[in-house]
Amino acid sequence: MPVVQRAFMDRSTETRKMAAKIIGNMYSLTDQKDLTPYLPTIIPGLKSSLLDPVPEVRSVSARALGATVRGMGETSFEDLLPWLMQTLTSETSSVDRSGAAQGLSEVVGGLGVEKLHKLMPEIISTAERADIAPHVKDGYIMMFIYMPVVFTSEFTPYIGQIITPILKALADENEYVRDTALKAGQRIVNLYADSAIMLLLPELEKGLFDDNWRIRYSSVQLLGDLLYRISGVSGKMSTETANEDDNFGTEQSHKAIITALGADRRNRVLAGLYMGRSDVSLMVRQAALHVWKVVVTNTPRTLREILPTLFGLLLGCLASTSYDKRQPASVVYLREKTPTAKFVELAKALGLLCIVTNCGEGMDYLAFRKILNGLCQCGAWGCFDEFNRIDISVISTQLQTIRTALLTKAKRFVFEGVEISIDNKVGVFVTMNPGYAGRTELPESVKALFRPVVCFVPDMEMICLIMLFSEGFLEAKILAKEIVTLYRLCTEQLSKQYHYDFGLRTLKSVLVMAGELKRNAPDLEEVVVLMRALRDINLPKFVFDDVPLFLGLIKDLFPDVDCPRVRYPDFNDAVEATLMAEGYSLLPAQEKKIKENLRPSVVQDVHVHKTTVKYTADFLTKFRRKNYVTPKHYLDFINVYKLLLEEKNNFIVAQILRNRLRTGFGFMKNFRTT
Repeated sequence: MPVVQRAFMDRSTETRKMAAKIIGNMYSLTDQKDLTPYLPTIIPGLKSSLLDPVPEVRSVSARALGATVRGMGETSFEDLLPWLMQTLTSETSSVDRSGAAQGLSEVVGGLGVEKLHKLMPEIISTAERADIAPHVKDGYIMMFIYMPVVFTSEFTPYIGQIITPILKALADENEYVRDTALKAGQRIVNLYADSAIMLLLPELEKGLFDDNWRIRYSSVQLLGDLLYRISGVSGKMSTETANEDDNFGTEQSHKAIITALGADRRNRVLAGLYMGRSDVSLMVRQAALHVWKVVVTNTPRTLREILPTLFGLLLGCLASTSYDKRQPASVVYLREKTPTAKFVELAKALGLLCIVTNCGEGMDYLAFRKILNGLCQCGAWGCFDEFNRIDISVISTQLQTIRTALLTKAKRFVFEGVEISIDNKVGVFVTMNPGYAGRTELPESVKALFRPVVCFVPDMEMICLIMLFSEGFLEAKILAKEIVTLYRLCTEQLSKQYHYDFGLRTLKSVLVMAGELKRNAPDLEEVVVLMRALRDINLPKFVFDDVPLFLGLIKDLFPDVDCPRVRYPDFNDAVEATLMAEGYSLLPAQEKKIKENLRPSVVQDVHVHKTTVKYTADFLTKFRRKNYVTPKHYLDFINVYKLLLEEKNNFIVAQILRNRLRTGFGFMKNFRTT
């Protein structure tokens, strides 16, 4: 025994480790009475080895201490448990806390399961407290690393209870507490992935939607470890690819996850991971995307399978008061796109065909019937953009017929007097802007067939700030605030005209024009550039009474700023010459109104649509610049296409005839000379 005592003081790591092993074996193999006299001299050596910097020495010493307690009984170590509990919450170093946690776990293992049931409630309640010092929480969380190793099956009832304090510790401000909690979570997942899945998953699923991003991040990590363990794949592979929907999972792992979790729980887990791909936190997004790529075999097919569960989660998160929950739900595969593009992207993600139809005045119920007929038979999605621009009084009957066939799960049904087949994947979506000119309100019979989805109000000031910075404005922060204030005042104080629009479309036009003006005149003050863009874009559409009000608002927002009008000699002279050539009188108000537009398409604001083509040709002749006329409706677009096709055909025929004539004359000339 004196040799073993001196070995604990040796500098060699291997010697100290062997001394601890010898003590553990001696107390587990010999009689209690023979070793009792040596206990006071052996325990100090084990305590010092328990706090050794080398992890292997601490591990062996902890097991030796547990074997000693198991052999001698608790009565021989009255001061050991208090010393371990004190060291467990020591502020000295994490090494001391780790050794104390490991030693306490082995000692409790030596005392039996009853001691475990007595201590665990106190340990769990203390670890959950938010008012304790970080080093105290760190020590108690360490118990969750070593206790499961000592008590494997007996520790199972406490798994569901310790996940919550572990996740809370993962959101701690101190990094060493977060590292300890992550180790504890990974230890639980590795030990109980097969036997206690149903105890682990509920808490991890709740963690995916926690308000704290660190808890969401750690929940994704632990959930990924669990899925890797179940499916038998390694999560250490690199998943960095250009496409977010690339997958590295296998069919075998796919089946293993369904077998272990069941279809419903697997759908909930994957739906939570998919929403994590759009989280507001970059780390959460990257972690969720990595796990998704590793465990999922085919993204479109998986999305079709989890779609009902995913939409349930989306609706729940959209109704949440937490921004961190609403934001991912609002951008799940619908990021930064128009409503029409959102449906196209969603259909693409699900592996479905989406046909977009731009509705116009020339579209009637017969054309709508043909489109719906094709959609039903091929099982595609149909997205009708600007749906409230057409006469929809008769369409509700057609939609109701399709809806009834889907509800009854019919394979064939009678549609407008013709029996056709129907694919249950068919879907009809409509987009509309109720407040714009030429739009009508949907009748109640049509409203009842669709679920309304309203977009969030955009942050106009942030949009202005970003666009102005991208256009090169150094004072973007101040100018963005002024623009938003001006448009808000215009909405409140100017008259309510049907053609007024102070939304994002006009705002973007102003910002784009401001960028163009700044590039053309880089030495001009930014305030003057923006003021000129606001004036030139908005003034042409105002009625007479609103012009002084608008100029007054600009003057109030930009005081002491002089913005003289710029004359474009070639353009202004061309306008005057065109008006005089057509026999119009040169009225000052008319000239001013035309020159305010400063756009090649100015003739569209002066003359009717039918004469636009003529003045477009004159514009091309004088300035050598093209001016494209937007078709009024779909039929007008077809007519334009026909004219262009005819013009191109005539050009090609003329070229062919010219080449043939040239070739023929060449043959005749050669024949004559020979």
